[in-house]
Amino acid sequence: MDAFSVAVDNSTLLAPHQKLAYLKANLEDEAKRAMEGWDCTDVNYDKCLKFFKQRFGDEELRKDALGAKLLDLEAVTTLDYRRLREMLDTVQTVIRCLEGLGVSAEAFGFMFKLILLRKIPDSCHRDFHRAHKKQEE
Repeated sequence: MDAFSVAVDNSTLLAPHQKLAYLKANLEDEAKRAMEGWDCTDVNYDKCLKFFKQRFGDEELRKDALGAKLLDLEAVTTLDYRRLREMLDTVQTVIRCLEGLGVSAEAFGFMFKLILLRKIPDSCHRDFHRAHKKQEE
């Protein structure tokens, strides 16, 4: 929401209905469904933005949703490098989002390790532990 505020909401070049159209066009999943039915009019922009912030602006809920995203990762049981890369990309995105919410890596690092070790193939565990030992030395 911060990027939206900087790029769109604070813009003096866009009319309110244009801002609302931009917001709606860039939403996905639950947020997109929640915004259905709002016509892109100047009058609706402030109402819609207030509703959106109330529904999705709670940082604790955002942190919970990010944690759930990790827990819900589909396990990769074979050395499928494409799926492992997708998992890594998702994990890195979650980490960046949590850091953006002010959560330090120290606060969640040990949980990431436990979750990921349950989601990757057993053959990767040895490599993971070996790399982790080298970092500690």
